[in-house]
Amino acid sequence: MTKSKEQLENDINNSKYFSVSGENMEAAKQSLATKLVLDIIDYVKYYWYAGVSRSKKSYYENEPEIYMVIMDCLRTFNANKGFPFMHYLKRSIKRVLVRNFKERKEDKNTLLFLGNEDENIFPSLRDESEIYEDKEISQRKQEILEIIELEYQNLNKNAQTKYRKMILTEEFFDFLLSVENLNTDYSFIDYDMLNKYSNNKDLISKTDIAAMHNKLIQRVSADVRIFKERLRPQLRDLIKKYNIDFDCE
Repeated sequence: MTKSKEQLENDINNSKYFSVSGENMEAAKQSLATKLVLDIIDYVKYYWYAGVSRSKKSYYENEPEIYMVIMDCLRTFNANKGFPFMHYLKRSIKRVLVRNFKERKEDKNTLLFLGNEDENIFPSLRDESEIYEDKEISQRKQEILEIIELEYQNLNKNAQTKYRKMILTEEFFDFLLSVENLNTDYSFIDYDMLNKYSNNKDLISKTDIAAMHNKLIQRVSADVRIFKERLRPQLRDLIKKYNIDFDCE
């Protein structure tokens, strides 16, 4: 029986695989890795993939490459960065899906492209959901952004700082990349940070941001938690109804 989405997320992000080390623990680490990979595959296949990719290619058609990304992420993930493994994995899988889409577009439009070198026939891609999602989902994502913006504007002016923009951009990073034609006038977004790390698998962490602004990581986590608690009543039903990949918990 497949675990619930919440149980899989918890088991994956808190797996002992990420903390076990040492030559004498290799057998235990391998055993943990086997279980972890199975949980990750179940999560991606049953709960996540359908919500971000509306292409004609099913999960099973992309499964070999997704599996390779999973194994690569397990080798390269740095738990000390301070963000959950699943954030790192999702960003990596999205990058592969975007690349695959670009390659298919290039194959299909090669002659057209060669026929008019001045014509830009390729879409501007930030995320595969920008390509595949329908208008309804796109509109709902805009609603989410407006709700976040309103809550940010409701903060005391003294709280609307560079620090606050950075922690919110880090927290909502994957969602922001998935938004089609993201407006550049939202006051809660640090656009310099978003652009800098949009093509970088290693996103700046809350620990890094805390150090930059001379704050304790506990304070950063608390500030994010309090802000999301204000969003939760407004967003929970919307996210669930349209299966939007946005964490407001």
